[in-house]
Amino acid sequence: MKRTYLISILTLVILTSTGPIGAVMLLGTAQEKNGGDIYEINTDDGTITLLFDIPDEPEWKLNDSPNGNAFDEDSGRFYFTSFTDPGSPANSSSGSNLYFVDLLSSSPTIVYAGLLEGQASNATFHEDAYWYISHGTNDIQKVTFHENGSVNLDTFMTTVKHDKPGYLIFGDIAFANDGVLYLTGAVKHQGTNYKQSISGVIDVTNGDFIEIGSALYWGQIAFGDDGWLYGNNGTGDVFRINTASGKTKYVFTARVFTDLATYSKGKHQRPNKYQ
Repeated sequence: MKRTYLISILTLVILTSTGPIGAVMLLGTAQEKNGGDIYEINTDDGTITLLFDIPDEPEWKLNDSPNGNAFDEDSGRFYFTSFTDPGSPANSSSGSNLYFVDLLSSSPTIVYAGLLEGQASNATFHEDAYWYISHGTNDIQKVTFHENGSVNLDTFMTTVKHDKPGYLIFGDIAFANDGVLYLTGAVKHQGTNYKQSISGVIDVTNGDFIEIGSALYWGQIAFGDDGWLYGNNGTGDVFRINTASGKTKYVFTARVFTDLATYSKGKHQRPNKYQ
């Protein structure tokens, strides 16, 4: 039986109720020895603020957990998964558990949202739905929710069509404000361990893929409310991405995040602890 966990909130940086003027914020998770952490990332000055310390519980002692981040700006819910790499192609049909934290609550908890059909190590929120690519496959899934935030339907949408033989792995996806879906990751060739980087945009109606930047790897990605796409490439470096050319510009070094999430568009309000 799933439990709802009380969260200890550790505030490392004192902000005003609206945050620093002009600041662009992202959300990121980081794997820790005893669970995981959820951070707010200020892309202007490189400040990271620990928002939540995920409890030391058995379901969090997984090699890549937490992952699959996506923020619903309307409800204030931050969704993420307890993820274990099933391999590529996926050799497990167990799915992954989805959870959320209400960032607008004065006393937030981690709430179990439901079991996903696939393993979600990358995700994004768009039009009231959680989108992810089932790890070890090329399949895009769309998850809708009940009013209380629990999973309603997990629906197959399309298969990403790219010209590299193999399965998409270790990637991330992010919707821009105009509804364009960006993807970054690698393709693991069948029968070998060779991995080739892949980055570009996906047509979610038919799965067509257009590569950007000659297969440059952008890492974990999320959009800021300044319109820039940001990436974290596994080294701790955070950079801005030119979505036309794929070129990247170093911004600062923070830490290695297992996943990023868009925390933007100006609709969200800071939790009470920022006031």
